[in-house]
Amino acid sequence: MYKELLCDICNEEQASYRCKSCGKNVCVNHINRDMWLCLECVDRYRERRITLEKEVGNIFFYGIITIAIVVILAVGFIAILSNTKVIVTYISNILPMPNIPNYIYEIIISFLFFFVSIIFLGFFLKYVSGKTVM
Repeated sequence: MYKELLCDICNEEQASYRCKSCGKNVCVNHINRDMWLCLECVDRYRERRITLEKEVGNIFFYGIITIAIVVILAVGFIAILSNTKVIVTYISNILPMPNIPNYIYEIIISFLFFFVSIIFLGFFLKYVSGKTVM
């Protein structure tokens, strides 16, 4: 009439509980009563949680580094824009330049520094996104 269920993990004791994650019938020795999970599911849950904590830590760390680099590049770009006249004067004394107004050289040098810094930022972000969590 009534068939006694055995534990799906040890196959020895009577199964009194059912895991809410995988549905296994388990005995009192193989259930975590706080979470109502079998011990196998508890182990998987803990592994996922540890991996997630590592990923969040890495994302937070690399996010701070990325923000710091962006701030440094922005401050550097502002410094470059404010000192472009000095750079253009220095370059015009070294290199023979055609008769073009200095503001054109200021614009060219500013954009050159800006795009080089953006390229470096792109390489850094690609390097960071390629990181794997161990």
